Amino acid sequence: MDEQQAEDWARLMNANDGVFGSVPQALDGRARSTSGSHAMRSGDMSPSPVAPRLGIHSSNSTMGLTTVTQTNDWPMPDNWATRLANCNETTEPAKVDECLSDTLAFLDRIAGNNVEEDVDEALVKCARLLAHFSWNIRARTYKLLRRLSSPRLLVKNTEFFELCLMRSLTLDDTCHEEREQAIKFARWTMQAEEDLWLVTAPVTKTLLAIAEQADDKMRNACLQTLCEMLVVSPRHVWYANGIRTLAQAALDGP
Repeated sequence: MDEQQAEDWARLMNANDGVFGSVPQALDGRARSTSGSHAMRSGDMSPSPVAPRLGIHSSNSTMGLTTVTQTNDWPMPDNWATRLANCNETTEPAKVDECLSDTLAFLDRIAGNNVEEDVDEALVKCARLLAHFSWNIRARTYKLLRRLSSPRLLVKNTEFFELCLMRSLTLDDTCHEEREQAIKFARWTMQAEEDLWLVTAPVTKTLLAIAEQADDKMRNACLQTLCEMLVVSPRHVWYANGIRTLAQAALDGP
């Protein structure tokens, strides 16, 4: 080995010093193994495939590669979206109720942030809870679905929501909260274009049937909804033969 090769070899060994050797502590304070790799931390784990990637954004580096930075500030095992996706119509009500409370708290915390697309993706999946056996869970699900950015996300399952609304509205007064949230949900869809309304002909006839019952607690709410429908889209009320019901209610007075 000549003198130049010896200098090159010494320079290479000095450059690798601390990489192949045993280094107890790195510059950033994290422990390192003898092979030079960082010890695995819980924060390095990838997000659950069930939950949407909320709070995650990408940026381009100088090499043209994509760098992913996670900005969410809640523990991944307690991710509300994962827990919400795991709830179904047979899940224990206490567990579902806790998950819905955490979801509403999260939505209140991020209000005004530009994460609607990711949130909508998770909230749409909770519609299955409208088939839950507990009326309290169904009422809270109606309330949660009103946090969607648009009723357009629900039009693919119009028949399902139609059946759920008819079932909820025809319950007795012991489930008054569910009935109230159901009609609020139906009125929420009426804020969008007419073709996105979930107040279909069968639902309209259900509202008319309730409006004809003078002792029903939801009568006034149904009459108000029908009157608004008559102003915005008269054909919905006319098709269900609701003009007579509204005229009779006007004659009866409050």
